[in-house]
Amino acid sequence: MRRFSRFGPARPAIATAVLVASCGSSATVLDTPVLGVDLSYVNEVEDCGGVYRDTAGETDPFAILAGQGANLVRARLWNDPDWTEYSTLEDVIRTFERAKAAGMATLLDFHYSDEWADPGRQTPPAAWAQLTAIDETAAALGEYTTGVLTSLDEAGVLPDMVQIGNEINGGLVKPAVGLDWDHDAPLLTAGIAAVRAMAETTGQEIAVMLHVAQPENGLAWFAEADEAGLDDFDVIGLSYYPQWSRFSVAELGNAVQRLGAAYQKQVLVVETGYPWTTETAGDTADNVLDQGLGQYPMTPEGQGTFMEDLTAAVVANGGMGTVYWEPAWLSTGCHTRWGQGSHWENATLFDFAGELHAGASYLGRSYPTQKAPDSTAVTSEDASADASSAADLTRLSAVMDDDAIRVSASVFGDFREWPGVITLAIGTAPGGGDGGRRPFDYAEATRPELVLETSFHDEPGLGYFSPALSEWRDGAWAERTFTGSVTVEETDGGGSTVVWTLPRGLVGESGPIELTLLTAGKGRAGDLEDSFGDEGEAMSGVAAVLSIGEEH
Repeated sequence: MRRFSRFGPARPAIATAVLVASCGSSATVLDTPVLGVDLSYVNEVEDCGGVYRDTAGETDPFAILAGQGANLVRARLWNDPDWTEYSTLEDVIRTFERAKAAGMATLLDFHYSDEWADPGRQTPPAAWAQLTAIDETAAALGEYTTGVLTSLDEAGVLPDMVQIGNEINGGLVKPAVGLDWDHDAPLLTAGIAAVRAMAETTGQEIAVMLHVAQPENGLAWFAEADEAGLDDFDVIGLSYYPQWSRFSVAELGNAVQRLGAAYQKQVLVVETGYPWTTETAGDTADNVLDQGLGQYPMTPEGQGTFMEDLTAAVVANGGMGTVYWEPAWLSTGCHTRWGQGSHWENATLFDFAGELHAGASYLGRSYPTQKAPDSTAVTSEDASADASSAADLTRLSAVMDDDAIRVSASVFGDFREWPGVITLAIGTAPGGGDGGRRPFDYAEATRPELVLETSFHDEPGLGYFSPALSEWRDGAWAERTFTGSVTVEETDGGGSTVVWTLPRGLVGESGPIELTLLTAGKGRAGDLEDSFGDEGEAMSGVAAVLSIGEEH
């Protein structure tokens, strides 16, 4: 366990610079690793009597965190909230002025709503509520984006990075969430175009981010975005909260590598957090983040170690770094819509009295220089590609006897070098369909009752593979004991085969069993259309379905 030995200004992490750019964009240079902090609540906390301090006597939270090594400040923006005076344009200007005074870069988080926008809600702002035609909404969004950026430029605080929407898993600016690219792509395109135009007009480099919550969702989301032709952006933003994600820290790192390699974008974990205590400050606001990971105690030291390991995993896999969500949201006498005080007081980098605590230790660490994304590490058009192309599926088969179900999948390349999650779905109700289940959308005719996820690791100490079996029960996935095995064998021609051996009793005596092999990213089952014909084509090249006993 690493210990934090000082609470005054720490030595900042060694930084390099990364050029963020994509086709048709203007590039921006940011210090990396990004060690960001979302300080959207600070102005409100201080206005409500909250006080911050460190052992060096500093009381400005921007200066305190910058002294520890933070180099970027994120701030959210609501269009026209009538329920708060904060996260308005004026409030964002105030936040960015403080960030720049402390020497930090800035990231603007457009919610495109008068309230919180997240995977479960993307409520249109009142000013746009009567717009029904998508071109009208896109025009309004573009004009609004331009107006905000113009005001920030006039105030001297034009941001270094802009995200078009917040946690847009289900799209943006809509009464009911759910991806609809005919609706969502024009809005995103309008927002991106406004940022590009402002960068050209001002001569200032501004990176554009698209932001999705949880890495397992991001893998599928950006594949769909790519198919929809949405590629004029610079940064893939991910929220990663272990409490709501199925991915471990190592698997998050793998997802960062896969996304960066697949789309040749930078990847930033733009929201994350971890509890430093299970206690409360005695107010009425319930703590939202109340679960941890077994290897990281819910203590200041455990929080710091979690953030250090997470940041190291992101950077080591080619990512830019991390942004801690609201490390300074202290409890005060002020109220939210749901109670008095803070709902995040147990996940801040300051204790209940406003003292910087050991969780901030990760900001002062040095992180290895990131490796550039490898464009051949995710997909290859060449079926005879070497192991760096990782996994083009060439064969899927399954047999069952009285004791076991054995499923094997063969690929070009080596499964053990595949930096991601392979999901085997087992369904006993063919044709049932159940889109939207975690961690993937089963868009075609399969209704899995069981999901076996397997990750292969080559990092020291992580082991050879880590399988996890879940069962769909009472409307949710529940972990189930797995007593089978997973093996990998090399095959001739530079390929490999993974074999799952599962207990026969898993599926009972129900009718025909369907198996679906899903991959978490773009094009990883590249030869399915050739191998499975219309069935493979219907599955959009990401799944293969067959009945027990058949072989393809």
